[in-house]
Amino acid sequence: MSDELVQVAIFGSKWEAELATQQLKAGGIDAYVGSDSAGGMIPSLGMAEGHRLLVRSDDVEAAVAVLEGEAADDDPTADEAPSDSED
Repeated sequence: MSDELVQVAIFGSKWEAELATQQLKAGGIDAYVGSDSAGGMIPSLGMAEGHRLLVRSDDVEAAVAVLEGEAADDDPTADEAPSDSED
């Protein structure tokens, strides 16, 4: 098992990165948010550089699959076939 952290996504807001982190953790993947705020002195610095979603190098493929699945689930009707019936 490798402890090297790899960036799998970058977000413009910390809350988006935290939501993705929780999604990965729910799937059994350890995930971390990396961002620079100058030790809390300049919180807006993260908006400029982004909030990085990091996972262990061994978990990259699984993490990407979970994140891509999350994106596909945004449209709940995406898997529904069009209805031909006129009720």
